[in-house]
Amino acid sequence: MSLPNQVPRADVSQTHPHDWSYVSEGGATIVFSYAGPPSKEFTGTVLRLRKIIAEPPPKEIYKPLDIAEGIDQASSEEDEGYDTSSSEDEDEPDDPTIAFQARITSKLIPPEHLPRLEPAKLKRHFLEKLSKRGDKKRPESRKDVDRIDTHKKKGVIATDLIGGTGWAVEIKERIRKALRDLWNSWVGSDGTINNLKIFVHGSNIPPNDLPHLHMLYDDLKLPAEGRPTSGPDLLEAIFPAFADALLPVLLDTPVLTTLAKLQRTLDPLDIEGLSKLWKSDPNPQTPSSAAVGVGSREVKLAEWEDFLNEYLAEMKKPKEDLEREWANPTHTRLRYHLLAYLMSATFKDCSVILRFAPGEGPTITAIDLDPKSVDRLAKWEKLDNEIVGCFVESGDKEKPACVDARVG
Repeated sequence: MSLPNQVPRADVSQTHPHDWSYVSEGGATIVFSYAGPPSKEFTGTVLRLRKIIAEPPPKEIYKPLDIAEGIDQASSEEDEGYDTSSSEDEDEPDDPTIAFQARITSKLIPPEHLPRLEPAKLKRHFLEKLSKRGDKKRPESRKDVDRIDTHKKKGVIATDLIGGTGWAVEIKERIRKALRDLWNSWVGSDGTINNLKIFVHGSNIPPNDLPHLHMLYDDLKLPAEGRPTSGPDLLEAIFPAFADALLPVLLDTPVLTTLAKLQRTLDPLDIEGLSKLWKSDPNPQTPSSAAVGVGSREVKLAEWEDFLNEYLAEMKKPKEDLEREWANPTHTRLRYHLLAYLMSATFKDCSVILRFAPGEGPTITAIDLDPKSVDRLAKWEKLDNEIVGCFVESGDKEKPACVDARVG
């Protein structure tokens, strides 16, 4: 493992498991928010912990960087991929996402618009107690599949962007719909859409949560006189002030413009063009019928750094030269374009969180910026082919236009 470790400043085991509240979880991690006594190290933070497959024997869940850096090879084969033999005094690698942000994404997005990510010490007895506490709040469907990896010695401390007093909004940046459309979709889906999430005093609220809607009404400083009592009327009263709070932040920040440029310049070929380039190899190592990326290795951090340097050098070229190269890509640069597409997918799939805390100015932070797996390329190619097939079958002769409001 070549990634340098930071010296963890925070020892989470010095806190009590009851100081941490379950927030959410994804495929590989589970997140807890600090709710204990004031702490210089932990107030305003969340703890990200890695998970393992629950079914015996337990198996670790690997992210693309884990595989690329060989972390998956460090586990015991005798224990079917999961090593429980190491002592708590032994060191282990930092989560690769920490180094990826420090060495890659922070060079593309201003660091002030990224969350704090730092390693934190863990102890097994703490994790076992926290796991039992977290299971009380976890969805039943999750508990049957995976659980906290209580053998990990390090977690990740990150900025808590939704907890505490005040309110916050998570928006999928790739969605360019008007705020009213997003709001209507959020209401119509009972708050289950992925493109808009609203957090009030740390809770992810649905549109029928009247107590938290009243809190949001107060946070937006709407008049107490004439306050609506019914849910639909309360939602209608909140929306104009909600939009007025969000729009200046969205329009004034460089984050959205930066993300739009990254999405566009990292994906000049689109998946269809990348597929053609993949199949143009004069000396193929794989059959020409193979899907994009099949047989390709995962990307190590050092290779991501080399790619980043090449990309930044590309962006200094005149626009005309870039467009000429994009129109006639050469197979010698296939690996570059594979990595560029993966990176563009990360920025297309990321979210931004706008936070409005009392006594503080609004902030906007980009999240979900982990690199994608090379394995995803074949899936995206298949999806694109299916979409094209459906379009052809529809009989529509007019090619749909692609609209990007930030192009130009």
